[in-house]
Amino acid sequence: MWGHRHRKILIVAEPGCETGLHAAFLNQPDIMLMTAEPGDGARALVRAEHPRLIIQNISEPLEDSLALTRQLKSDGATRSIPIIAVAGQENEGTLREAGADTVLVRPLIQRAYWEAVRGFVRLPKRRDLRHIVNLRFTYKIGDRKWQVFSRDLSMYGAFLKTDHLLPQDARIRVQFSIPGETTAVACDAIVRRSTPFDPHNHQTAGFAVEFEGLSEKDAERIESFVKRHLRRTLFSLIAG
Repeated sequence: MWGHRHRKILIVAEPGCETGLHAAFLNQPDIMLMTAEPGDGARALVRAEHPRLIIQNISEPLEDSLALTRQLKSDGATRSIPIIAVAGQENEGTLREAGADTVLVRPLIQRAYWEAVRGFVRLPKRRDLRHIVNLRFTYKIGDRKWQVFSRDLSMYGAFLKTDHLLPQDARIRVQFSIPGETTAVACDAIVRRSTPFDPHNHQTAGFAVEFEGLSEKDAERIESFVKRHLRRTLFSLIAG
């Protein structure tokens, strides 16, 4: 058994199914992440460890996940443990009826995921520190494609430098390469704000995007790059 000083979060997912970005976004010193497949093993683990939160990453077929949710919510020993289900929109109503406290609809928006978890488990503020980095981005709207450079990058999104401003809530497809890696990061994104050029305060023209549906693997790659980039920046400042 793990120590009680840890806040335990259980991730329930079928084998080979991405587990809701937990590795990149819930990596905290006093968070103990546990994993299990839907079924009796998961139920036994919940009863033994009594986690603060259960996150179910739902995939087809639904039967095992639905059965687990109903069993946990009908058991007096476990019904008070909140359940967040990550699923397709077509299954949202079914999961709520089964007892899920929150249903996050795919494609998953990282901010929504983080805030949903914070609603049940005390966590620090959302980790959205942006790091100054000049990366080439390609973004698409329909069949049209543009290339721009980033001003900064975080685990949640980026600011793209361009005079071609987009309206808030516009949805685009972005792709960018991490230095030293051959496979590009690609995902959907939502425009959160657009900023026109302002010569008086040296404000750069462009728009900020929030990543949507970023894979767990790509989230981990971004996190690793940001940490490497930050270490290099700090070393340069110290050496200078």
